[in-house]
Amino acid sequence: MVQYAGGDSIFEEEDTVVADKKTAAYPRLVASDFFPEVPVLNNPSAMEAYAPFLLDQESYLQEYGAPQISDEDLERVYGKSDYTNERNLAIAKAGFALMQPTRGGQIGASISAAGQGLTNDLAAIQGAKRKEAKANAVGLINAKMQREAKQTLERKAVFDANRGLLMQVAGKD
Repeated sequence: MVQYAGGDSIFEEEDTVVADKKTAAYPRLVASDFFPEVPVLNNPSAMEAYAPFLLDQESYLQEYGAPQISDEDLERVYGKSDYTNERNLAIAKAGFALMQPTRGGQIGASISAAGQGLTNDLAAIQGAKRKEAKANAVGLINAKMQREAKQTLERKAVFDANRGLLMQVAGKD
């Protein structure tokens, strides 16, 4: 035994008693409440686990889809132009042509030249209106087709994402 100066022994000396083998053995029966209940699996489905990850097309496109141009906006962009200024300018030119001096006081030649200029100007304005109307119609059709194509591609992307997820689920079931 180790003795420290001025102190007591740190170890107590006791006689160790070896227990009887019958009393020191583990119990052979264990109460059933000692163990947790066995989990019951009710045919687990991969689809039930992955279903929350499927995309809802409308809400997904509303939040993440490209902004849509309305029909009213397209009509405003490709609408009819106002040629009032050009028409007023043609009338003013005709008025100035009428004010030109005439030879011998005969106004017929001046009226004829002014009328011919006014007719040419108004015909050019009408031609420009027709040309613009045709170009606007083509532009409007193209814009609507592009809008529809973009919407179709966005819907297809949602479909493809859902299809890919469902294909993975099919491989897990």
